[in-house]
Amino acid sequence: MEIEKFITQAKKIFISGSFDEERRDFIKNLETCDLLAVPGSGKTTALIAKLYCIAQNMPFEDGSGILVLAHTNTAVEEIEKKIKKHCPQLFQYPNYVGTIQSFVNRYVANQACFEQYGSYITKNEDELSNEKVAREIFYNKSSKIYAILSRYLKESRNTLTEVFLGKYGIADKKQQLVKFRSLEFIDKNDSLLNIQKNYDRITSSLLTQTERKILFDFNNTLKGYEPSLTEIIELVKRIEYNEEDCCFYSDIFPKTWKKRLVFSSPSGAELKTIYDELRKQGYFKYIDSFDLSLKFILSNTDLKNILQKRFKYVFVDEMQDLEINQINIVDQIFFGKESPTVIQRIGDKNQAIYSSGRKVKQTCDWITREEAEAESYVDLRIQNSLRLSSKTADLVDKFVLQRPENYKVTGLFKDSDLNPHLILINRDTTGKEIKSKFIELIKKHQLNNCDKNIENGFKIISWVTDKEEDNSELYLKKLFSEYTKESRVRKEDFNCLKKYIYHFDAGALTLGAARASILNSLTRILDLEYIRDGRGRKFTKSTLMQFLKNQGDEYYNDFKAKLFSWAFDATVNGKKEEVFQDLKIFIKGPDFIGLRWSAEEEDFIACSISRSEEFVDSVNFEQEENPAVSVSSNEEINIDLQSIHAVKGQTHCATMYIESSYFKYETSKLRVVARVGTKTRPEEILPNPLFNQYHNYRSDGDARAKEALKMMYVGFSRPTHLLCFVVLEENIKDYLDMLCHTKGGIWEIDKALLVT
Repeated sequence: MEIEKFITQAKKIFISGSFDEERRDFIKNLETCDLLAVPGSGKTTALIAKLYCIAQNMPFEDGSGILVLAHTNTAVEEIEKKIKKHCPQLFQYPNYVGTIQSFVNRYVANQACFEQYGSYITKNEDELSNEKVAREIFYNKSSKIYAILSRYLKESRNTLTEVFLGKYGIADKKQQLVKFRSLEFIDKNDSLLNIQKNYDRITSSLLTQTERKILFDFNNTLKGYEPSLTEIIELVKRIEYNEEDCCFYSDIFPKTWKKRLVFSSPSGAELKTIYDELRKQGYFKYIDSFDLSLKFILSNTDLKNILQKRFKYVFVDEMQDLEINQINIVDQIFFGKESPTVIQRIGDKNQAIYSSGRKVKQTCDWITREEAEAESYVDLRIQNSLRLSSKTADLVDKFVLQRPENYKVTGLFKDSDLNPHLILINRDTTGKEIKSKFIELIKKHQLNNCDKNIENGFKIISWVTDKEEDNSELYLKKLFSEYTKESRVRKEDFNCLKKYIYHFDAGALTLGAARASILNSLTRILDLEYIRDGRGRKFTKSTLMQFLKNQGDEYYNDFKAKLFSWAFDATVNGKKEEVFQDLKIFIKGPDFIGLRWSAEEEDFIACSISRSEEFVDSVNFEQEENPAVSVSSNEEINIDLQSIHAVKGQTHCATMYIESSYFKYETSKLRVVARVGTKTRPEEILPNPLFNQYHNYRSDGDARAKEALKMMYVGFSRPTHLLCFVVLEENIKDYLDMLCHTKGGIWEIDKALLVT
């Protein structure tokens, strides 16, 4: 394999400078290893250069190829965009470039699914699978599993609140609850106790007429409560299907059941039937594909051997984003003493902020080869960041959570020597004032005229972007009402009709994306209404178009004209609401749902919108998937508002990180008390990276601090020139003097936004 002689060519194509020793060592290495790389190190560019050099040696004599995997479609598209025109052979047989999900589905899970369920995978999507399960439960109210879920929801609503008391003009609501508790009409959790048993006592002179009315009205509210489909969907999201243990796990199941619902119970059997039927139709959650594949590959060594011979080299980018089940399936297929395949995994363990759950993981699931097999493997490193200046890198280095020996983030970006800015605010400071301060700093340092501005732009980011219930704590949408959550993935299926119109791939340059999304919405409605094609299968876009064509030329041409008009108005004219309203009328009318969907006269039943009514009316529509909002000023400086998760992997010219409250604020989480103070000795505070100190958070009790470290590490490592950190003064006032006198003067502190 000739690599060295092609590095110069790769350099000319992919970078403006040259590859240093760290990067050249990685490009030339063709042994199984892991590469640990800091933010902005150009690790993906180094991988692309390696792929280019390998491609110049292809085809291989044994007919094998290379496999390139990444966690997201975005990462795959980035690799493809940079290298495909130079090495098109990498995207042809026997090679494969794609997400780990697409690889596992294509080469393992599809066959496993067919052998176990008699079908191939149709969709891998949690939201769609959860909704389909929930609909089966919701529309079978006589089932035992519906009874369990509805009982849980009813019990969760059985809390007499001060808000409910407020409807009756109760002045001292807290005291009223105390009275009800003392009389044992509600328990210590303010849940209403059995009203029938307490009827005589309630109607006695113990209570006033208003107090009696409160208890009876609240009881009637509970009796009349019926769960909504949305509530059932939210519960289904919390249920884990565990085939190995023959049960479902969930926190909604009673402790006496050990939080389990076994398959052998009547309700468990009902729920398992729903899940199994869904799998027979080819619908799986993301994690299901990996569990199914791992089980399959363990019993199919022939397939394992075939894949090892097919792929001589395997490269996995953004390795830190993979979860344990994804890591296991790749290793189970390719890694081992007898395996001829070389596997190289690339990433930054400290940027592992994604997980299938809601929590930020303290530790990365990825254990490097050196950590696992210290004598056999040596991890490679790229510790020089081409993005970060020396001052920003020095700060970011203090936020490293998992630090191998002699590991340090070093900044090589030379065009900025700005100190990070610590901007103090209080609860009266407005988002408009914060944005104006950011623009002021951008102009002060002439970043609006900087090449990096044109290339990378300016971002305001935060950990918490929105909350279901408004409160006094800070989050992005509270400061900037124009913010909407940005979608991290391109989707084809949504939980309501309106999202198909509003959230299709608007970045496409043709009308095809809107057209496909509208057709997907129509097939989804037919599926919800259990309307099948002539072969008893779910309609696809192509079979639907064929069915409509069979209605005659006049109908078909009229439909195609409508479809073009809807796609054009949604894409070009921005008339999404008008398209939604018009499409809704069409769907409910005789020209769609009123068609003769059954070919046989004796089978014909007039169809109507029933099971899909909420879906069509889009009663739960929220603008969740819009692109990140750009906030413009009169000076035409655009500021993007995004979450920290959304900007991972991005480079900015300037970044403003606003602290927010997820259990506590970041500044509060980092202040860890190791020993509580007494009269004779002061409290001991662990070293804090905000003070330019190397932390030593070590116990399980420091979990929140470790979460904050990872989020701040990702957020702080985005900008080339200017980093701003916006904090509530009340959170740091006790140690503000320490920050002002931090060794090395890491922060430039700005108090101009404090409202007196």
